[in-house]
Amino acid sequence: MRMTPRARRLAALLTAAVATTGAALSPIVATPAAAATSCYKICDGVDPNRAAWEDPNGVLHKCNADARTIYTVDPASTGAVELRYSSRCRMAWARGGLHGIKIEGFNADGSLRTVYSYYSTSQTGYTQAVNDAGLTARACILTPMGGWTCGSRY
Repeated sequence: MRMTPRARRLAALLTAAVATTGAALSPIVATPAAAATSCYKICDGVDPNRAAWEDPNGVLHKCNADARTIYTVDPASTGAVELRYSSRCRMAWARGGLHGIKIEGFNADGSLRTVYSYYSTSQTGYTQAVNDAGLTARACILTPMGGWTCGSRY
C-alpha cells in the first residue's frame, strides 16, 4: 500500500514519539478538521506541552501555543494553580502548585470522568490534559492541611 507524503510524515512523527517516550503516543497529531472539533478521548492523559495539530499546509502547531489561563486559584501559603485551556485542541490542564495539583474532567451530566495529578516538593509543574470538548474541567491545589481547593468548572 502506497502512503501519501502527509501519511508518511504522521507515521514518522508517531514512530519518533513512541521511540522517545517509550510508551505513550506523544505528541498527538490531530488533523485540521479533528483539531477544530477536539481530539476527544485521545486528549485524556497526554502531555499538553507535546500535543500538536497539523494545519492544511502540513505544519505542526503545539496545542499549548494557543493556551490561555482561564483562572487562578491561590489559597494562602500553598502556591497557586491555573486552569489552562487550548481552544484549538479543546483540552484543559492544571499548571502550578508546589505540593500537589490536579485536573478533574467531568462528563456532560456533571459526573466525574477522569483525574490527573502532579506532585512535587521542589518545583511547579503541570498535569496531563483532559478532553474538554462539550465537557467541563476544573483545576485544584492541595493545601497544607491535606484537602483540595478547586476552581469552578469550565
